[in-house]
Amino acid sequence: MLTKSVYLLPLLGLLHGHQVSCAELHGFIGTGLEYAPVYSGARQYSVQPGFQAGGTIQGEHWGALTLSSDGVEWDLSPDTPFSASLLVYIDDGRDEVISTPFSHKENNELKGMGDLPDIPMAGVSVSYKMDALALWFRGLAATRTREYGGVPLGRMYKFASGGQFTMFELQNEALSVGSDLTWASSGYQQGHFGVSAQQALTTRFDKYTPGSGLQSGGIYTDLTYRLTDHLIAGLNLRADYLFDKAARSPLVDKRTGYSVGSLIQYSF
Repeated sequence: MLTKSVYLLPLLGLLHGHQVSCAELHGFIGTGLEYAPVYSGARQYSVQPGFQAGGTIQGEHWGALTLSSDGVEWDLSPDTPFSASLLVYIDDGRDEVISTPFSHKENNELKGMGDLPDIPMAGVSVSYKMDALALWFRGLAATRTREYGGVPLGRMYKFASGGQFTMFELQNEALSVGSDLTWASSGYQQGHFGVSAQQALTTRFDKYTPGSGLQSGGIYTDLTYRLTDHLIAGLNLRADYLFDKAARSPLVDKRTGYSVGSLIQYSF
């Protein structure tokens, strides 16, 4: 829900100064807190602050280009029920020692595994919107190969699909529910849930090599409230479930995780 800080506001200002007469520019900036597991499958939870920012420039004939803290998305047909997009975003990695900003304690469960760095992923997204229902599918591939724990992960792939239904939408309030399902390649699974022979020597974990397959599924609900014409507050409740090969990882203490997130966002 919340992501790392970005460096796109000067670029958005540049776009605003050079937009053509037939283009529209919209932007947003927001912050909030999220209470969630410190990593996927962890037993320990923590509160993490987050930041969101971005902007969209939409033309009459070439679609809408969005730059945000999630990445870059080019929606080719934003005003039609069926939409196709090209996108690039940063897939979050994981530190072996995880700091919690509102506590002096550190999580050392993964110490010896080594830091898993963030990596850019690129792909396509298609969606279909009909009244209160939206369905979507997304396919992503890492933009480069990498190694983790002495094991080549190759070019990682991830596919996800889901749907969202708006239960009600009033003048200032809206409530929606949704679900999603994620499949990951063997390299992606190895990076997030595997333990290499090298890592087994420096941790308490046994060697584990998960293959490709369904990684996780989730259900969630979003509640938003419009405070003013430009200011929105939101609350997100989510439950995630790890499947089969991911759940059998020695890194996983609990295959079901829950999160609560809040956000206040200003749009312009």
